[in-house]
Amino acid sequence: MKKKHKTNYRILALLMAFALFGGCTQAGNETPGDNGTPTGTASVTQSAVKTPEATATPTQTSTSTPTPTFTPTPTNTPTPVPELTITMAGDILLHTGVENDCLQADGTYDYSSIFANTKDFISSFDVALVNQEVIIGGSELGVSGYPRFNAGFELADALADAGFDVILHATNHALDKGKTGILNCLENWERFPDIDVLGIYLTEQDAEDQIVYIEKNGIRISILNFTYGTNGISVPSSMPWAVGPLLVNTPNAEGKEGAVKKITDLIDKAEANSDFTIVCPHWGSEYSTTQSANQREWNRIFYDHGADLVMGTHSHVVQPMVIVNNETTLNVLKYDFDRDQPKELRSDQMLVYYSLGNFVNWTEESGEKILKRMVGGMPEITLGLDDNGEVVIKDFNVRAVVTHVATGRNLVSVYKLEDYNEEMARENEIANRAGTELTIGYCKELLNSVWGDLWR
Repeated sequence: MKKKHKTNYRILALLMAFALFGGCTQAGNETPGDNGTPTGTASVTQSAVKTPEATATPTQTSTSTPTPTFTPTPTNTPTPVPELTITMAGDILLHTGVENDCLQADGTYDYSSIFANTKDFISSFDVALVNQEVIIGGSELGVSGYPRFNAGFELADALADAGFDVILHATNHALDKGKTGILNCLENWERFPDIDVLGIYLTEQDAEDQIVYIEKNGIRISILNFTYGTNGISVPSSMPWAVGPLLVNTPNAEGKEGAVKKITDLIDKAEANSDFTIVCPHWGSEYSTTQSANQREWNRIFYDHGADLVMGTHSHVVQPMVIVNNETTLNVLKYDFDRDQPKELRSDQMLVYYSLGNFVNWTEESGEKILKRMVGGMPEITLGLDDNGEVVIKDFNVRAVVTHVATGRNLVSVYKLEDYNEEMARENEIANRAGTELTIGYCKELLNSVWGDLWR
C-alpha cells in the first residue's frame, strides 16, 4: 500500500495566519511619548501625573474640533497556495552525426544549437530534469558516438544554459569510458554548483546519500535515479558505488532481495523527508513502444514504497502513461479526461511515464523503423495541494518534441512538434537512413497510438 505522510500545508497556512493576525491589538497603533514609553500603555509613571496649582487661573482659549485620524485595520493577506511545475527531457543520445555537427573549426564543441529551440520552454519550469545518456568525459578521452559514447565538457555548459536543474547519469552508457570517464564527468560538473547530478558518484558517502531534495514554492520534492545495468561493463573495483544502484532484471528472483532492498530503502528515505517523490529509472526494452513485464514489476515496487511520479528512459521511443493505485494499474488512455481541463490525481495514485523517448539522436541504423526514434516527449507536471492539504499532481500532460538533423555545423536541433512544419520535416536528413521521409502526420499518428490526446 502506498504510504502517505506528507506535510499538511493547509493546516500550516492556517496556523501561520493565526500567528500573524491574531496578535494585533491597539498597542500596534501607539505613539511613543517623550520618554520612549508609548502614550497608550496602561502603566502610569510619575511624570505622567499632573497636580494643578492652587493659584492658577484658567485662561479662556479658543478650541477647535480635532480632525479624527484614520487607523487602517490590518487585512488578512492570502497565503500563497504552494505550486510547483516539473518537466524532463528524455535521452540525450549523441551519435557521431550529432557530435560532428557540434564540432567547431577550432576543435572545440558547441552543443547549444541542440537546445536552441526548446530552451525557453525548459527554463519556464520550476524544476527541469534531463536523462544524460552519454557520459561527459571530455575531449581528452576522445569524443565518440555509438557504441562507446563520450561527449565534450562543453555539453555541460549547454545543459546548464538550457535551464536544466537535475542531470540524470544512471544509464547503461555510464561506464563507456570507464572510471576515468566518471571522474572527469563529476569533476566537470563541479563548475555548476547550482545543478544536481544523480546516478554516478565519486565517494561511497555520495552513493549512500543519492537522493536529490529540492524545495521551491512551499513544496519539497525528492528525486532518485536508477539504471538496469551498464552494458556488461563492470563497475570499477575501487569504486563499486560509482553507478547505480542497479535495477536487477527480475526483482523477485531468488538472490536479488539485497538489490531490491537497497533501492526500496532509498525510496522509503526519500518519502520520509519530502512531500513528493520522483523515481527516474533507466529500464525497459530498446525500441519497444510497450512496457515490459520487468518494468511493470518494478513499477509496483515503486508504488508500494510511496513513489508519486515515475519518469522512465532508455527505450529510445515513447511508451505509455499509466496511473497506479492500490488495486490496479490503468493506462491513461482508459481515463475519460477532458483535454482542456486540469487532470488532478489523488494522493493514493502514482503517475508513470514508462519512456519519454529520445530528446536528441541521429541513429546510425537504417530502415523505416528508425523514424519513431526521432520523436520524444517532455512531461508538463503541476504539483499543488488537494482538499486535505496533501501535495498531489494537479495537472499533467506531455509536450511532443522532434529531432531535426542536417549535415553542416550547428544544424541539429530539437523542436516542439507544434513548431515543426512539413517543409522542415522534408529537409530532415533522417530520411536518408530511413528510406522514407519523416512527416508531421507520422509523428502525430505515433503519439496518438501511445498517448492518445494527452500530448501537446
